[in-house]
Amino acid sequence: FFFFFFFQAEDGIRDVERSRGLGDVYKRQINENMERLADAILLERVPGVWKEVINSSSKKPLGSWLGNIADRYKQLEKWSENFTLDKECLCISLLFNPMAFLTAIMQVTARQEKLPLDYMVLNTMVRNYLTPEEIPGPPETGAYIYGMYLQGASWKISSERKSEGYLAQMKPRELSPVLPVVNVVSVPLDKKQKAGYYECPVYTTTDRGFTYVFTANLRMESLEFNVNNWILAGVALVMENE
Repeated sequence: FFFFFFFQAEDGIRDVERSRGLGDVYKRQINENMERLADAILLERVPGVWKEVINSSSKKPLGSWLGNIADRYKQLEKWSENFTLDKECLCISLLFNPMAFLTAIMQVTARQEKLPLDYMVLNTMVRNYLTPEEIPGPPETGAYIYGMYLQGASWKISSERKSEGYLAQMKPRELSPVLPVVNVVSVPLDKKQKAGYYECPVYTTTDRGFTYVFTANLRMESLEFNVNNWILAGVALVMENE
């Protein structure tokens, strides 16, 4: 009885192949690339060929990675409706090329100030807004960005809205605290804030190294605070919290 239905099904498949001209498709054998793809999906890993297509260095598992891609698409879709940012605020970790956006900030400022682009640098000011919803309006200059995480330190929010917080020692069980909203502006090289600030490298992932994006300047507690403390602690910002 079983074999009767098996051969009937086989004959039916052959009829479909002949009628649709798909016989060659069914006869193809799975190659090595297809095996690697299937193995990666089975193990909840992002296939290497998919990472190469979008130039991704993400360390997320497959499910989270696909969700992140969907979030990136939603942000770009919303942005492309009229090419303006809501309150001039953007999740920088959802950009495929974050440095291109930051370079655009420098280009706009250079044109407005009639200065050469090579003379411009980025300057960051951490605001006391934990989420974009708290932002009352667009910044006076530059843009607001969010979506970065601290490693090796925490952030002390100021009690006064208009004043800037500062770097603090790590808190127990807080490995990667979220950095509040950051106002990124472009200033001439000689006007960049340096005294009392830690030049913090920003990376895409916790691998650091080749995922470097730019350097943010984060305020320290005082001018007398030894910056070497943060250097030895390996303090950095990452855009992806695994």
